Amino acid sequence: MKLFMSASIAEKQRFVETDERNIKQQQQQQMQMQMQQQQEALQAQMQDKQAEREFKDSMNQRDNETKIVVAEINSQAEMAILQLKNHMTAEDELNDGIEPDDYSQEAKDRLMEQMREFDARLKLDRDKLEFDKQKSKEDLEIKRIKARSGGTKK
Repeated sequence: MKLFMSASIAEKQRFVETDERNIKQQQQQQMQMQMQQQQEALQAQMQDKQAEREFKDSMNQRDNETKIVVAEINSQAEMAILQLKNHMTAEDELNDGIEPDDYSQEAKDRLMEQMREFDARLKLDRDKLEFDKQKSKEDLEIKRIKARSGGTKK
């Protein structure tokens, strides 16, 4: 009878030890999963920041490019105005202040065409910038969704 009881106690002890090992393994697995999730969340956060930096850099580049284009167009317009004034002054000295309508209208037409081209380029740049902003927002949202859902799934 003692042999039966001691076998039973030994068996129960083995069950307890096995359960304890299983519990420890499960705890270790849970800790590993939590660490992996934290790493993935950190990585997603870093990717978001990188995307944001790239987006800001892109915006700054576009802003600088637009400023350069505006400066060039303003310079061309000022040159056209100066040419028109110089021509008008030369004409005034030669023709008693009477300016020919053809040249004056031609200069105005050139200036209007330059302004129209500038407006078209500016609108194109704005549309392109808006598209890039929207695309960047969508990319960031996709990355955030992936990060929340536990990383990339293959």
